[in-house]
Amino acid sequence: NEPGWRLDLGAESMTLLMDSGQTRIEAPTPAPERGPDARRYRASAADRPLTVTVFDRRCDDTMTGMPHPNAVVVEFGDRTLNGCGGDPAALLQGGEWVVEDLRGGGIVDRSRITLNFGSDGRVAGRASCNRYTAAYALSGEGLTISKAAATMMACAPSLMQQERLFLDLLAQVRRFTLDATGALVLHTADGRTIAARR
Repeated sequence: NEPGWRLDLGAESMTLLMDSGQTRIEAPTPAPERGPDARRYRASAADRPLTVTVFDRRCDDTMTGMPHPNAVVVEFGDRTLNGCGGDPAALLQGGEWVVEDLRGGGIVDRSRITLNFGSDGRVAGRASCNRYTAAYALSGEGLTISKAAATMMACAPSLMQQERLFLDLLAQVRRFTLDATGALVLHTADGRTIAARR
């Protein structure tokens, strides 16, 4: 996060890179002080106190918009750094998302489109008529999904048209957000969206 810092918090040690990598601070990782919604690590490095607080609440990166599962505050000497932490994949995984909207136009009544993001880098589900699977990848700035492979059943024309739209949009996803209600919104480069809810 700006102004160019990164903290790697490992089981044995923590490394803080500041000033776009020009300053490197290392310290042994202390046992965390656990609170109801956060954990705090207090250490000393370069003869100055180093405190890391990891909050259990979603944080949207101010540079990329990428959501993360944790908000992080690092205090080192007289400096305070605020940013996001944790693996964004944790927000996608762990349950089925049911699509409620394609491109702002809703979906066919009583149809079902689902997304299940696995820890193996695959997303799968129902595309309206057929089942599908595709690979997904998260980078520091976004989410991409490969062209999906799908079964070949035939359904009503409206469902087939909706399925083609969904699979086309899915292959063009470039990032994701979570809105204030917890809905997952997948964004294409040209601004079209897929909205889903657990």
